Amino acid sequence: MKNKTVKEGLSRIVWSIAFLPIAASLCGAGEVPAGDTLDLNSSLNDWLDVYGTLNMYPGAHVEWGIYAYGGSTVNIYAGTIGDYSFISVSDGATVTVYGTDLKLDGEPVEYGLVPIPNNTLTGKYADGSDISLWIMSSTDINLQAPGGGGPIPVEIDIKPGSYPNPINPGSNGVIPVAIFTTDEFNAADVDPGTVTLAGAKVAVRGKSEKLMARMEDVDGDGDDDLLLQVDTQSDGAVWETGPVTLTGTTYGGDQIEGTDDVIIVPPE
Repeated sequence: MKNKTVKEGLSRIVWSIAFLPIAASLCGAGEVPAGDTLDLNSSLNDWLDVYGTLNMYPGAHVEWGIYAYGGSTVNIYAGTIGDYSFISVSDGATVTVYGTDLKLDGEPVEYGLVPIPNNTLTGKYADGSDISLWIMSSTDINLQAPGGGGPIPVEIDIKPGSYPNPINPGSNGVIPVAIFTTDEFNAADVDPGTVTLAGAKVAVRGKSEKLMARMEDVDGDGDDDLLLQVDTQSDGAVWETGPVTLTGTTYGGDQIEGTDDVIIVPPE
């Protein structure tokens, strides 16, 4: 937890400039332009001015703070900001934090739209990591529980470009499967580590244990989709000819589900 005396002293200095564009621009800040989306899962040693959409995923870190300007959207599924840095939220910005056991300066807080003029938000993200966000806002912040409701239907394609989709469970190989980005769903929201196809998990690359998953435009519509390589020999896999189901969760804790058909070869 940040030292309260230091934090209050800093807040008096920065509060008067928090909503002035020049405050960040003088520092050579990073920027998410209006109409653009940044899916952040790595560290940024800078300020970040957000005019478009920022999604913070596990691994995201912004060292010098985030400015959410009017008309922007910030979804915080995980991630951190630097010590004594803050999230500054202007009127007209929409900032949502997804977590459990949420508290403001140590006091429990309800879900929904919450005024956070100058408080530290703590709790747990859906991936189990700690929430510790110093927020300075002239508008309410949206606090939401991870997940909720039934599975989100997603469009998938096993072996993209192939039909039918032959699968040889004894091949000791991998199967490509795409989860498509649509107008209603952003495939970048999916946590690849939670995905299974017919019970089979996403494969890892060698000793690095890095998941074989990447974003690319699989269907050529201009939007990046999530392309996964599924391990046919994964523990728990059950392969049968007919429809198979892909399941998983988003970084925000929402369940997803999609189906496609396969043919088992050689025939069972």
